[in-house]
Amino acid sequence: PIFFGPRPDFFRIPSRFFQFLFKILPVLCLEPKRERVKKTEKTTRGVVLWTILLFLFADDVRAGKTDRAGWMAGSVSWSLDERWKLATGLEYRSKDDFSTTDRWSWNLAAGYELTRWLEAEAGYELLVKHTDTRWPVEHRYWFSLTESVEVGRVEFSLRERFQHTLGSEHEYRLRTRLQAKVEATDRLSPYLWVEMYNDLGRGGHFSLARVRYRGGCEYRWTDTFSTDGFYLYQSQPGARRHVVGLEANFSF
Repeated sequence: PIFFGPRPDFFRIPSRFFQFLFKILPVLCLEPKRERVKKTEKTTRGVVLWTILLFLFADDVRAGKTDRAGWMAGSVSWSLDERWKLATGLEYRSKDDFSTTDRWSWNLAAGYELTRWLEAEAGYELLVKHTDTRWPVEHRYWFSLTESVEVGRVEFSLRERFQHTLGSEHEYRLRTRLQAKVEATDRLSPYLWVEMYNDLGRGGHFSLARVRYRGGCEYRWTDTFSTDGFYLYQSQPGARRHVVGLEANFSF
C-alpha cells in the first residue's frame, strides 16, 4: 500500500530477513521433487527459527513500550459446494506479559471462489475488550479479496481487506497482507507473511498505522483437523508486541 509523509521508523525491516528470503525461495520453487523429503525438516526449521530470531533481535527496535502476549483460537469451516464456504471461530488474546486478558472475539465469515486464483470474503466480528475494570463491546465487519498463485511448492498470495470497527469511535482500515506458504509435505506447511494497516479514517491520509510480521507452521493431523503454531511481531508508533499463538481448525 501507499502511504503519505516520511517513512515511519517502525516500518523498516531487517536486511537479514530479505537476504534469507532471497536464498530460500528459489530453492523451494525449483527444487526437484525427489529432493523434497530430504530437505523438508531443514527448510521448516530454518523458516521458523529465522523468523523468530530476526524479529526478536531486529536492529530497528527503538524506544517504546514492548509487550509479550499469547493468542489462542479455534475455528470450524464448511465447504457448502465447489465455490461457497462458511466459517466461524472464537479467539482469546492476552497482554501485559501474559498476565491479563486483552480481548475475546467471535467471528462469522463467508467466502466465494470467483476464479481459481481469486477469492472474495465477507465477515462479522464481535469484540469484547478488557480496559482496566471495563469490558467494552465493539462490532466489526470486513470485506476482502485474495489473489493467489503457485510457483513450484510455494504459494504466494496477496490479500486486500477493508474493515470498519464500531466502538466508542469509528475506525476504518485497509489491511494488505503478502504471504508465502511452502508445501513441505502433504501435512506440513510453513509460511511467512507481512501485513500493513493503512488508516482510512478522516484525517488519516492513508497513513501506515500498524505492521505485523508472522511466521508459523500449519500441520494437518487428519483430513478434517489441523493446527497452526506461530510467532508474530507487531509494530506501531510507540508500541511493539511479541506474540506466540496456537490455532486449531476443523474443516468439513
